[in-house]
Amino acid sequence: LQERTGRTKHPGETPRQFFAGTDDRLQRIAEGYERARYGHGVDATKATEIRADLAELLSERSRVPQLIEKPATGSR
Repeated sequence: LQERTGRTKHPGETPRQFFAGTDDRLQRIAEGYERARYGHGVDATKATEIRADLAELLSERSRVPQLIEKPATGSR
């Protein structure tokens, strides 16, 4: 998603560095990725928050938003 804005990831640049100064949701996703990949992981609550952030971003920025699963927002 970020590369669509013209910003390319440089070799050796961490996800957190790449997303620094961008949308807070992108920063939370990058932090969660780093914790899951290199740290002690993320708990279920944090994973749910990250999935919701990702779903929102994809819904907003996707070229085919109707195919993106939207997070539940309470009772229907």
